Amino acid sequence: KTGDVPSWCTASLSDSELQFPITGDASSQFITLTVAANEYAPHYVMKVPIQASVDTMYGPFGFLRLVNDYNQTGTLNFIIAYRPGLIVIPENDTLAVIPNESSYLRISITNAGNARTVVHGNIVYTPPDWIKMMTDQIMLEVNMTGYAYLFVVPPVTYNGTDTIILSFTPYMADDYSQHGDPVYVLIRVIYEP
Repeated sequence: KTGDVPSWCTASLSDSELQFPITGDASSQFITLTVAANEYAPHYVMKVPIQASVDTMYGPFGFLRLVNDYNQTGTLNFIIAYRPGLIVIPENDTLAVIPNESSYLRISITNAGNARTVVHGNIVYTPPDWIKMMTDQIMLEVNMTGYAYLFVVPPVTYNGTDTIILSFTPYMADDYSQHGDPVYVLIRVIYEP
């Protein structure tokens, strides 16, 4: 049988009882352990206790013990996979700008994944000849919210509306080879004289 596991996990064995013939030879049988974790599982090593036991078995007349009772408990370790997740919300989806003057926008980023995450911010597109800068990296613990800032200066000749495209990509802080898909944000920029 399996022991206690956290509430965000289930663990079960394919059989609760295996029968072995009593012979002088060693024998083995296979059993399947199924472990499932839900979306709230943190990224860490999970331990699943497994207990095996044998009951005392007596011979045909009930006097001679053929097998003594025995219990043994072991632990199987599993690593819960990194589940990236970001919630990205700009302070506003429109940014009013003035040519040749600096404008900024605050962007809220929440780590909705299951491990400490480094978020890489990138400016994918701005109108031509704009000066632009953005917070390029934020470290967030699980359920923590941080902020990125976008700063832009349109050229003196700018007039009208356009779009800025930003991307935010989550990387597991302890292993950059594990990452999620980028989250894209579109910001409409407007200059109305």
